[in-house]
Amino acid sequence: MENAKQFLELQSKLKSKGTAYMLWFFLGGFSAHRFYIGNNGEKQLSLGIIGISCIIITYIIPYEAVIGKLVFAGLTLLTILPWAIWVFIDLFKISSLVDSANNEIINF
Repeated sequence: MENAKQFLELQSKLKSKGTAYMLWFFLGGFSAHRFYIGNNGEKQLSLGIIGISCIIITYIIPYEAVIGKLVFAGLTLLTILPWAIWVFIDLFKISSLVDSANNEIINF
């Protein structure tokens, strides 16, 4: 009976690849899949990049007419492009991230 209880407790802690992919698809821009997996360092860095992008764009938008559309587009790309690339790369890393998180749970 005790083994069954331990098994069920372990199963409840394991992460699902399907859930991680769904979180990436719907909320990947906010690193929701990383919060689910528990990847602390990279999720904070990703949120920092998003925050910096939002701040830069927020303060540049009022000056679009002054700096010109080309410069505005360039600054927007420089702030959003690294974040977008990161989210895209995560698509291919989710499986190994979930496996690694599950291995930590099992070996803990």
